Amino acid sequence: MKNVAILGLGNIANRVAKEVGIEDVFSNISPDGKLEKIRELNTNQNVVMIGDGINDSPALKEATIGISVSNGTDISSDSADIMLMSEDMSKLLDVFKIGKKTIKIIRENLHRSPLYGGEIKGTGPRYCPSIEDKVVRFADK
Repeated sequence: MKNVAILGLGNIANRVAKEVGIEDVFSNISPDGKLEKIRELNTNQNVVMIGDGINDSPALKEATIGISVSNGTDISSDSADIMLMSEDMSKLLDVFKIGKKTIKIIRENLHRSPLYGGEIKGTGPRYCPSIEDKVVRFADK
């Protein structure tokens, strides 16, 4: 996983990004520039966008996962996949832990559900790998 910061802010944001280990920093980027950069990055990798303003809405929608913070505008909240209820960015770790656990449960259920469904219908165990592949492929994006 590669961390990239695309910021509308200037020198302070660059310094903070470097301090937390983000090597690729694009600062003083306009909202349209953020959207274009997200599109570019989204072609060959998953992109998480965190935003709070009305200008972030298009980029939030374009990202693989859009995250809005609680002080964000209504439109940025509507554009996001996830809404953080506080400005505490350490909560992002919880978001990703919950996501990984959810995917694990989905995979377990996909393996068990054909057996369960087959026994109820009296047809015996069945397994449909194509459905599992589609769900897991989508979940892994």
